This record gives sequence, structure tokens and C-alpha cells, in this order.
Amino acid sequence: MSAQGIARGVVLAAAAAGMVWTAHAAPVRTSTGERLATTTSAVEAASLVCPGGAGSNGSTEVNATSSPESLTPFAREGGGASARLESSSDPKAMSLERGGATVTEMKGGPLVVESTGGMAPGFAAAQISGGDGKSPLVARTCAASLNEAWIPVGQKGSSRLSTLVLVNSGSHGATVDIDVSSRDGDVAGAAITDKAVPAHSRVEVNLPTEAKNHDGVVVHVRSESGAVQASVRDSASSGSTKGEELTAQYAVPGTTQIVPAAPVTDGKTSVRLAAPAGRGAVVKLSALSTQGEASKDRVVSVPRGRTLDVSLDGLKGSTVAVRATSEAEIVAAATAPAASGSSADFAWAQAAPDIGPAAGTAPRGAGTGGDLVLAASAPQVRATVVVTTKDGKSTTQHVDVRDNAARRISVPKDASVWVTAPTKQGESHLHAGIVLRTGSKSSDRITTLTLTAAPWMREQTALVAR
Repeated sequence: MSAQGIARGVVLAAAAAGMVWTAHAAPVRTSTGERLATTTSAVEAASLVCPGGAGSNGSTEVNATSSPESLTPFAREGGGASARLESSSDPKAMSLERGGATVTEMKGGPLVVESTGGMAPGFAAAQISGGDGKSPLVARTCAASLNEAWIPVGQKGSSRLSTLVLVNSGSHGATVDIDVSSRDGDVAGAAITDKAVPAHSRVEVNLPTEAKNHDGVVVHVRSESGAVQASVRDSASSGSTKGEELTAQYAVPGTTQIVPAAPVTDGKTSVRLAAPAGRGAVVKLSALSTQGEASKDRVVSVPRGRTLDVSLDGLKGSTVAVRATSEAEIVAAATAPAASGSSADFAWAQAAPDIGPAAGTAPRGAGTGGDLVLAASAPQVRATVVVTTKDGKSTTQHVDVRDNAARRISVPKDASVWVTAPTKQGESHLHAGIVLRTGSKSSDRITTLTLTAAPWMREQTALVAR
């Protein structure tokens, strides 16, 4: 095990016991004789980026949450949280306490959500719009930027509008290339090259009409001149109703992709697959039930240079976890419409990364509760889940998550939820997401939130002797 893995394991064990919170790795002598020691301590600042509301003045609810003291006893007192427009130096303070959550309405974007001091470790943020029940329910986890992303986009049809949202929170401009793949192969007429994204800015690009003429579209965004945060605001209309989702990539391509919170409507969910390595892939798909049933498996082939949509049918409950495995690197996401036939709303559930030591979210402002779904990429993971309601009352559960099934935990309206698990070499092999539904038969709304690793600990290596 690496020194990093040992340190994180010690810190988590100490946190669970409420004891010491700083771990010191043994000094290491370099080849030239210096002695180096690595010290692990709580992070002191964290910054997360959100794309913000649609358009220049679009509003969105920015939710910030802090992990409970029982999970973060090493966090010192003091500190705070704030949200601001990327282009502004005037932050709006967020009233956040340890173990609590808060909602702040913000207009425009991109948005930067920051925490300092004792609020930095165990900090998470998300943006949610449409919680009033009148508009489509849309959510996105605020996260770091990437140099490359693969993002699925809706279905074929003239009523769809797909807008690529590019955020550059860096201090230097970035240049982005955009390619579009589909079930029919590359969509050459939809490619965009050398799209400039200035520093501290957001650029919105409507995908060319040609992309709407193909099924199974996946947008490939890459930047070699600086990391950007990419999302697709995907909307569709049906009569007088509108559906919308803000999709992104959270897990990098790999031979195993876990979609922990795949929504199920009418007993099925649809999985979109792509093989970014440029060659075909044979993929085993498993629908992991949250109701104790055996997983439903299928083996499919993703043709070279093409995408594939696979319908998993005969599913029970309102959500499942989907596991996709292959010898080649793949990307995966799942989608389902709202349960009501009169609603055009829909949701995309993304493959989730490893939560690391801890992850959390607070779907306040969504106007509904949700289903937290946990899935494992190891034979068994022992997870601790803390749900805190709006009045500050917390409940703690210890949950065994096996790799042949998923676990579902109800999250009440306006609650926050945090998940921790022991790490080994920096990984917990646990993946988590939430499906949110309004439950209104006349106007059903649906969206998902992917949990990503929260800022937790930092390492410092210093020369101690020669």
C-alpha cells in the first residue's frame, strides 16, 4: 500500500473513533541522502465550479453542504462558505455550519462555490432548478474541470435543443475541439474545432442541427490548452410541456463503469455506451437491483466508432444501479423519462467516480426527496451513511454493499446526505448517486445527482534532515 493509502486509512479510522485526526508517514530517505516526511492534515480551502443558470441572467439554486462532525472530527473550528460569479470578486456569503446545508439563489454563471478553514474538509455543492414543480427538474453536481469529457445527448428529433456549456475557471484562455459520435458513426457536420473559451468565462454553443438527425449521440469535448468544465443543457418539448437535463461526465473512461442511480420508468432504463479508445468493445451490462434480486445481465457489442443504446427491461422499483465492464475502455450513462405520460421531463444518470474517503450532497430546493443508491466495484464495501434533516436531526446507518446488488436509502425532502467508506490506496470502491422525482402524477419531474469525492485531507512533504 502507498504512503497516501496508509495515511488516508489511518485518518478515516481515527475519524470513526473520534480520536486523532492527523497522520504522519514514516520519513523516506531519497537516493541523494535527504530525509523526506509526509504529513497529512485537513484541507484548508476548497473551490468547486458550477455552470450556473441558463443564459446570462438565468437563476439557479446553489446548494452547499458540510459533512457531520461525527465524520469530520479533524476539522478545526471557524471558516465559512460563499458563492460568486466567476467574473466577480464580490462573493455572496452562505450561512453554513458544520453538518448543515444551505441554499442560495444565484443568477448567471459560471459560479464558484468556496469554503475555507473548518468548512473546507467535507464540503460539497450542487445546483438545482425547477424545484417549484412548474419547470423541468434539473440538477448538476459542482465539480472540478477536466481536459476531456464524453457527454450523452437526448434522442433524435427536431423538438430537441442541445446546448454545450463550457466553463473555464482558469487564469488562461482555453481552446476546445468538439466531436459528435452516434449510432451511425461520427457526425462530421456537427464537429467544431478551435472553440475559444476565455479565462474566467462561460461559453454556450448550440450543437449543429446535424446532431439532431442521429440516434445515440455522444459529445466528445477535449482541450489541450487548459482544463474546462463541460455540460450539455439538453431540452425537449412535447406539446405545451418541456423536459430538460444538464448532463456532464464525472467518471473518466475505464474498463468498469458504475451508474449507481439509474432511473427506472415502466420497468426499464436505457443505457448509452461508447468506446472512446477508437475500437469496438464487448460489454457486459448488469442491472443491480435495490430489492435483493439477482442482477440482470446482458452482453452487447459496441461497434468501432459508433455508440449503442441498450434497453434493460423487466426491472422492479424506481431505480437500479448499472455496471458495465469490458476489456476496452468505455463510457456509460443511463436515461429514463418521467413516469407521467403528460410530462416531457427526463433524466440522465452518469457513471460515478469512486467517492474516495467521503462524498455528500444536499438536494434542498428540489422540492422533493430522493433515493440514494450505493453500488460497489469490489466484492463488499462497508459504508457509513448519515442523513441530516432540515431541523438538524441526523441518523447514521452502517451498510454492507456487495458487488452483485445495490443498496437504496430514502433521503427526505430538504435533507442532506453524506457517505464514507474505508479507503485502500486512495480508493473506497464505492459509487453513489441520487434519483429525485416530484411524484406528481399530473406533472412528474425527474433528475439525478452524482456524488463525487469531497475535499478531505492534504499531504505535505518536507525535508527533515540530510
